[in-house]
Amino acid sequence: MKMYHTPNLIPSLAAVLLLIGFSACDTLNKEQEEEISQEELEIAGQIIGSALSDSEEGLLSSLYDAVSEVDEEGIQSRIQERDRDQNQQRDHGRGSESQYEYTYDPETGQHLVWFIRKFEGPYVSRSLKVRNLYVYADISGRFIEFPKRQQDRIETIDYKGTREGITEGPYRSNRFYRFDQFYLEGLSDASRIITLRGSHLGNGEMNADILRRDVVTNRTYEMEMNLEDIRIDKETVKENGNLEDGISGFISYRLTMTRTINGETKERNLSGIIELTGDGTALLRFDKLREFFRIGLATGSVDRPDSSGDTPPGRPRS
Repeated sequence: MKMYHTPNLIPSLAAVLLLIGFSACDTLNKEQEEEISQEELEIAGQIIGSALSDSEEGLLSSLYDAVSEVDEEGIQSRIQERDRDQNQQRDHGRGSESQYEYTYDPETGQHLVWFIRKFEGPYVSRSLKVRNLYVYADISGRFIEFPKRQQDRIETIDYKGTREGITEGPYRSNRFYRFDQFYLEGLSDASRIITLRGSHLGNGEMNADILRRDVVTNRTYEMEMNLEDIRIDKETVKENGNLEDGISGFISYRLTMTRTINGETKERNLSGIIELTGDGTALLRFDKLREFFRIGLATGSVDRPDSSGDTPPGRPRS
């Protein structure tokens, strides 16, 4: 019987399909870039900057509360805070809580506090209600009833915190509800690094003069953040007097913004990665987009460091 050789078409077909896939993906990316306006990107950056910041009661502010010890007398921070630039005690409003309430449940190990925090500063003012729940445990998992007196025994903190209120600054104002859930491990002297995992949920309404042109834009929003592989270097925090310079890792996020004009509602969904760089800032990246922002973790300031659209060092964009 005469045998015929059949060419192997599978690699060629796969290559064609791969090229088609790349072309379609590139087209989708370009369409998304064209569809999303600069205004939408700018206000998304402002919303996320506020949600991360210490001064506007974002994730960093909640983290400062999380690494504190509480009892019936009040909150005690384990960080001797200083201003990043002036080496002075920073002005953040912590320690001026009012209407403070505290309970402890020995069965569950839960320390529960409620308070109101108000602050009027030169650049930002805020007023909010806070509810924080703590479970402190030692290296063996035993509950710690007196965290201030037994601070050196604390190995883990299981923290849940809610914040509801208003912040106002020179370029943006924000009415919000936020819920943070953190699990911190490595607080005892046995480790130099604190590991952190958790999540942040938030919703609210922001008004912002995003382009400094005296034209205020408005969005309502819902947001979800997941903290991935977050590390806090205790020596760096001690040396610099703040968490911002000692925290690194990645946060994935999803953001939905809504705007209603003349009865027509427009919704925009964004997602991406936030890289905490360990220098007091974070890089905010958007999936399938070239643009990125640099956010100051202390104030939530938002800057576009490179107009060329090149991806900065770190995790590659999707």
